[in-house]
Amino acid sequence: MAPHRFGGRTELGIDPAQLVWILYARESEDSEGTEEQVTNQMEDLREHAQPVGGRIGREARPHSARTA
Repeated sequence: MAPHRFGGRTELGIDPAQLVWILYARESEDSEGTEEQVTNQMEDLREHAQPVGGRIGREARPHSARTA
């Protein structure tokens, strides 16, 4: 079944348990280099994915997230 739009969302027509999430945090590192912002964003992404279903297959963080 092809994806279709309904109520402003894309309906995939698959069992949510089959979803595999790849989470990518894009926040910049803080000046102390503790990655607190990236860690907080990753937690937010996990909380968003969990009620939808499936599993988290990978978590990615930017290699050079530092800002000047």
